[in-house]
Amino acid sequence: VYADLGHDIIELGEGDNQAWAYLGNDVITAGSGNDFVDAGPDDDVVTIDGGDNMVIGGFGNDTITTGDGADTIDVRGASSIPENNWSIVVSGGGDDIIHGDDGVDDINAGPGDDIIYSYGGADTIDAGAGNDTIVSGSEADYVIGGTGADTISSGPGDDEVIGGDGDDTIDGGAGDDRLLGNAGNDLIDGNAGNDLIIGDIGDDRLRGGSGDDVLWGGIEVFARSAFDLSDPSRFELPPRYLDSEALNPSGYVPPRMMPVAVGGQSIDGSFDDGRDELQGGGGADFLFGGGLDDELYGDAGTDYLDGGAGPDLVDGGFGDDIVRGGANDDNLFGGPGIDQLYGEHGDDLLRGDAGVTVSPQDPRFGEDCPEVARATSPIHVMCGQRMYGGDGNDILFAYAQADDPIVGAEQRGDEMHGDSGSDYLYGNLRQDILLGGRGNDFLHGEYLLRDDYGLNPNADTWGAADRLYGDSGEDQLFGGGGDDLLFGGADSDSLEGQDGRDRLYGGLGIDVIRLDVAGHYTALGDVIDGHFGNQTQGDVPDDQATDILKVVGTIFSDSIQLAENDVGITSAEDLDAGGELSGLAQLRLSVESAKWDGQALAPFTMDLEVDTTGNSTLDELVGDFNSVLTTAIELHNATNDPGEPDLPVDAIAMVRVGNQVRLETRQLGRQTVLTVTESPTATNTVLQDELHFANGQQGVPLLDVVYITSGGTNDDPMSRVVRVNWRSTDGTPLVEQFRIAGLGGNDELGFVSGDNAVDLKSLSARSTDWVGVLDGGSGNDILFGSDARDRLDGGRGSDVLYGFAGDDRLWGDTANGSPSDVDVLFAG
Repeated sequence: VYADLGHDIIELGEGDNQAWAYLGNDVITAGSGNDFVDAGPDDDVVTIDGGDNMVIGGFGNDTITTGDGADTIDVRGASSIPENNWSIVVSGGGDDIIHGDDGVDDINAGPGDDIIYSYGGADTIDAGAGNDTIVSGSEADYVIGGTGADTISSGPGDDEVIGGDGDDTIDGGAGDDRLLGNAGNDLIDGNAGNDLIIGDIGDDRLRGGSGDDVLWGGIEVFARSAFDLSDPSRFELPPRYLDSEALNPSGYVPPRMMPVAVGGQSIDGSFDDGRDELQGGGGADFLFGGGLDDELYGDAGTDYLDGGAGPDLVDGGFGDDIVRGGANDDNLFGGPGIDQLYGEHGDDLLRGDAGVTVSPQDPRFGEDCPEVARATSPIHVMCGQRMYGGDGNDILFAYAQADDPIVGAEQRGDEMHGDSGSDYLYGNLRQDILLGGRGNDFLHGEYLLRDDYGLNPNADTWGAADRLYGDSGEDQLFGGGGDDLLFGGADSDSLEGQDGRDRLYGGLGIDVIRLDVAGHYTALGDVIDGHFGNQTQGDVPDDQATDILKVVGTIFSDSIQLAENDVGITSAEDLDAGGELSGLAQLRLSVESAKWDGQALAPFTMDLEVDTTGNSTLDELVGDFNSVLTTAIELHNATNDPGEPDLPVDAIAMVRVGNQVRLETRQLGRQTVLTVTESPTATNTVLQDELHFANGQQGVPLLDVVYITSGGTNDDPMSRVVRVNWRSTDGTPLVEQFRIAGLGGNDELGFVSGDNAVDLKSLSARSTDWVGVLDGGSGNDILFGSDARDRLDGGRGSDVLYGFAGDDRLWGDTANGSPSDVDVLFAG
């Protein structure tokens, strides 16, 4: 049928018909059959029943309806060039091919595996049931895939795409799109633009692409506007940032990526929303895994990731990210950047990963991150990176960029919070901060090595100055190498500083502080105090618990003897680590009642004037003092009375104890009265304000642990004396029990007697607790008690036990000895 140029009405009837309408607002109907209709230009209405039809709309606003069959509908016209018209297309069942135009199209394809192209205009497309392929145009389109496995590309424009039931593939293209997968295992790529992507039910793979995207593995819980980065009021600082910064200032100010809408909580999702994989892509993205076990990857940009319920893998990728595990057992990675990780509920694994390389004076870092402040070239930093285990038994891993312990010792590392549960906190070579939280935790400052989180084979000697806080629970704390700070916190804890000049504070509960005596340790001089406080000095009332100083031998034959041979004056506070005082240190040392080689010495004084100008370490300050002390003792030897013995030049010396200093005597006897005062000619208050000595402070007896083992380096005998401040500046004991374990070998353990015996009268008077606890272990051991109440256990082997004075308990073994053992017990 060939119509004319007017407004025609064409009724084709049944059969395979062909019609050309040309110009005019035509009305064309056809029955069943395989029809061809070219409606021509103008506003046409075409209605065709079943059959495999081809309909060409042409220029104009057309309405085309077809029935069941494999139809091809093209409203662009015979030239196939899209025009700016609006069209309504409704096709019935069948595998249809539909071309819209550049106008506003309304396309309803119906059932069948359809192929739809909408071109320009804000189009509405409903593909209906079937496995459809849809390519929408360049403006804001609304697309419904319907039931079936659909492939949808929405193109440029701010589009809304609903995949419908089935395993759909959706590409949002450029523009700020809203992409919804519905039921099925969907693959959705937001591509460019600030997109909202909702996987809904099914095992979905969501990719944000470039732009600031919001991805929901399950259902959408909060509106897209809750994540509008242009509105600062919708965001706050990461959880617990302010409290952590107050306790351990990092100088780092994180980006505000924490949505206010979530109320600080992880979003669980639903139990049936599938096992999803979410990738943020570039930009600042928000990823919510929802229920079941999901994988979330923030990729580049500053991202917020929330695994939700289920055992999730959450990786922040590049950028300063907030990474949350949510419920169940999660595996969290921060990726490069300064990240905040939250394991939350479940037994989680947390790795903060690499920090960031920044230029000098990066505005994110303040004066509490000195690496940045003093940098003159780009530098790798980790200031402000924090991990929080949350509920459950978590494992937290610290990061170090290199395996060089010297480099790592100068750099700040991770801050790790175990929170509740029995957690494992593993430090690396940098300056890490470990806080156990509630529960029975294991904390080690140097457990790991390098960026691959391998085990550190020299964990007790390599590493930096770490800070460990056991908090509540029965915790085990190991400082590792470096000058570490250990707080046991509430409950009964075990503290071991290992190599380095460490500070060990028991806190509440009965704490066990292990003394560093191993032969391969090179930096001795720990501060110990069972009652100092839980996190800071005096932050809780003293519970008067019996705290324990423990000395452990080897499997070889050891001799461990405790004595008080000398006295020392210890600074009351830490000194400035730089070691440079504001002026001359001007002080007088007075020595009375001293003995040298059994001969009483006449009282004498030494006036000291020490210049510390140019120092950069505390060790340099100690060296300056010892140089002046050497000169003063040489002068004393040259000018003392005839008959007075000459003293060794180190008879009085300064040593480091943690970050404090101590003036101590050497072999002058525990009866010595050593007093420090300001020099009569002093012109400043450096003594009190910077050295932290009280004017008129007197020395207190020091504990000497004389340690000899037959199993030193290469099995050669090793001998050393480890000196300990076990009394406060006023003489009050800082621990109340001494425990010595010989382990294997034929050991001699205990307390010396005579003039240099440890004075334990105050401990005997305070309670009926054991003061000395000696455990010989296997081997033929000799155990020497003190004048206080002791418990001596010989262990396996033929042992000799001396209780001496006090109400003692002596056991040759603990019922596991050999019938051939012969033990000899002297109660005293």
